Amino acid sequence: MEEEKRHITSAINYPYFWSSYDELKLFQNSEIIVPVGSVEFVNKYCLLNDITLPDNISYPSELKGFLNRNVWSGVYGEVKENQFCKPKNTKSFTGGIRADIEEVVNPKQPVWISDKVCFSSEWRFYILNKKILGYSRYDNGDDKAQPNVKTVEEMISVYLSSPVGYSIDIGYVDGKTTLVEANDGWSLGFYRWGNMKGEYYIKLITARWLEIVRKK
Repeated sequence: MEEEKRHITSAINYPYFWSSYDELKLFQNSEIIVPVGSVEFVNKYCLLNDITLPDNISYPSELKGFLNRNVWSGVYGEVKENQFCKPKNTKSFTGGIRADIEEVVNPKQPVWISDKVCFSSEWRFYILNKKILGYSRYDNGDDKAQPNVKTVEEMISVYLSSPVGYSIDIGYVDGKTTLVEANDGWSLGFYRWGNMKGEYYIKLITARWLEIVRKK
């Protein structure tokens, strides 16, 4: 995202390179660098450099009590038109209400399913080493609805299996602070509508990337 590019280049204090998706082949078998970009971009870099990315985390078992809704496992063919679904495989298609999904999806595609929920506001909390670095708004909902930081801190405290760096997306449903989903720290996206800073974002994605490659 252009916003992400601008914040990273203004905050970074070591060498960096711009690369298009097609130019990634120039970095095959290169010394380890931290790839920053879309899920597809990072996946391509990993393929070229024999790096295995971890599984999608989405709904950690420790955080199920914060969902405030039923979320279950199934396949795409089972999803009703008015239900929400998202792929279990990271970004194999864009999640949403099934009636609104325009992509062609295999009916046997493993997915997470839930009934439709309307969040009054949605926020992304950026987490590193069990601490909140900052948070940002990523929707166009109710400006009066502010995130409940204490509830997010409670989520962090019980998420014992978390990676070193990740994000927690939260929203409001009937006045409750609710887990939307958790996202791994290797391709998050930087949102500026909050108090998150570019230098903190760099620290988060770098720490998580080093954790991934050291487990290779």
